Amino acid sequence: MVPVNMRVIATLAAAASMVAVAGQSRAEVSFSYVTDKPIYGGPLGSTITVDVYLKETLTADSTSLLATEGGLANFGVAVNRSAVGLPSSPSAVSGATADAHDFPLFAEGNVDPDGGSGYIDGSIYLASLPPIPTDNTGGGIAPAVAGEVFLGQFNVLVGRGITTFSVRAIDLYGNWTNTGTKYYDIDLGPNGDGTPTPLFTPVNNKVTTFVVTPEPSSLSLLGAGCLGLLTRRRHSCR
Repeated sequence: MVPVNMRVIATLAAAASMVAVAGQSRAEVSFSYVTDKPIYGGPLGSTITVDVYLKETLTADSTSLLATEGGLANFGVAVNRSAVGLPSSPSAVSGATADAHDFPLFAEGNVDPDGGSGYIDGSIYLASLPPIPTDNTGGGIAPAVAGEVFLGQFNVLVGRGITTFSVRAIDLYGNWTNTGTKYYDIDLGPNGDGTPTPLFTPVNNKVTTFVVTPEPSSLSLLGAGCLGLLTRRRHSCR
C-alpha cells in the first residue's frame, strides 16, 4: 500500500481552494454610483446638471445580478462636497431630483442649506410595479446607458475655482439599495438574514468623484469687466 502523504494532500487542498476563490473573483459582480461625466464646466454663477446612475460591472465569467433580479427596486445616493482644496467661493449643490417616473414611491430629493451635500432616493417597493432594469431614461430626461440604471439628477451652482464632489450610497432606511426580486442589499453586501447572496462588491465600498470648474471664458469676461469698471472709475476721478 502506498503511504499517504498528508503534506501533499494539504497542498492539493490549498491549491484547489485557491482555484475556487479565483473562479469566484473572475465571476464577481460589482456596483458603484457614477455620474454621466467626470468633469463639468460652466460660466461662473450658472447651474449645471449632473446625471447619476447605478453601474453594474461584470467580469468575463459573471452573470448580471440586475438582469437575474429583473432590475432595481429602490436606491439611496448622496453627493458631498470635499473640504480638501476648497476654493473661497466653491460650487454648491442647489437641487436634487430623484427619478420619480421609474421610482415613484418615496421619490425625493434634499439639499443642505449650505450647498455642501444633497441626496436622492426612490423605490417601487409596495407599489405593485416591476423592477427597473438598466438602460432606463427616467421618462426621457436622461440618456440610456448600457449596464446602468438612471436614478436622478443633482443641480450644482458653479462657483470659483475647482470643487470636488463625491458620490456614495446613503442608507436612509436600513437597506435602501435593493434588487428587484429577492431584495439583495447592494449597498451593504451579503444579507444579514442568512439568505444566499451572490458574490458582489457593495456600493458603499466605492466612492466616485466628479469636479465642477468655471469655464475660463467666464473668468476672462469677469476679469475684463472688472478692468473696464476700474478704468471708468479712474477717468471719472480725473
